[in-house]
Amino acid sequence: TDVLMTNVTYSPTQTVSEMQVYPLRDLKNQYLGITLPEQIEAQEPVTATAESMTVSFGFEADYYDMLDFIDFLQQNKVEFVISDLSMTSSLEDSTITGNTAVSLFSIPKLHEHEYMDWIWSDVIEYGRSNPFLLDDVVLDPYFTTKYDLTMVLGPLSQDIPTVNLGKFRDDTYQSYVYADSNIQETVEISIKLEDGIYSYKYNTPLGSYPANYQNWVEFNPANDFLSMEVRSMVRESADDQSGVNLTIINETDLLFYINVFGDDPIRPRLNLETTENVVVQMN
Repeated sequence: TDVLMTNVTYSPTQTVSEMQVYPLRDLKNQYLGITLPEQIEAQEPVTATAESMTVSFGFEADYYDMLDFIDFLQQNKVEFVISDLSMTSSLEDSTITGNTAVSLFSIPKLHEHEYMDWIWSDVIEYGRSNPFLLDDVVLDPYFTTKYDLTMVLGPLSQDIPTVNLGKFRDDTYQSYVYADSNIQETVEISIKLEDGIYSYKYNTPLGSYPANYQNWVEFNPANDFLSMEVRSMVRESADDQSGVNLTIINETDLLFYINVFGDDPIRPRLNLETTENVVVQMN
């Protein structure tokens, strides 16, 4: 437990025109219809000593028990300040563990004014009852940060090819195939499910993966659906014609989800030739 003694000086001798601007105070006054006097009567400076005590501790509790504890502090006639609060949740239930710091201040009254109008009671409840539970949340069923494949599209003026297609996060680039021209290139991706095993292959005019296009590459889908990330760019000018005409042959029991980022909204570089068993999200 730490106890801190602090000296503060109260000097209400400034006029309103000389005082600093406090947007929150001005908003409060506007909301409550309070008009400040043009000048505050000069008073003798007052020196007072304030005391503060902070208690820091760790805890393990049910989430709703923690809320009851916070409510107890807020409803107490003594004003407690929760100056720090951090927590992590259990993957099995609503138990949380964390650390908190609760502060208590002792401040002498400096004048006879009462500022009960600072208490804002018209607080509307919002948000979720428990942020660690997903029972009342509607999630995007295709939201993901990991994919099976990745494609990068760009203009011919760039140093990299206009079409780059490969395994997601393949740092060796051995799975990548390319195309590099100022036209809409033809690209095909085939995926199949056979005897419970997922396999794919894909090609561009300049190559295929695997190199022998009669073969297939086995893989485990990164999600409960098939997925590809596409990173594109807006077109530089009317002469910028590069892009892909993409055909997807999806012979599996899963949807193929394509998440597209940064494509041109007027003349997109990605032109999808097939839509069966395919979901496209433009970002």
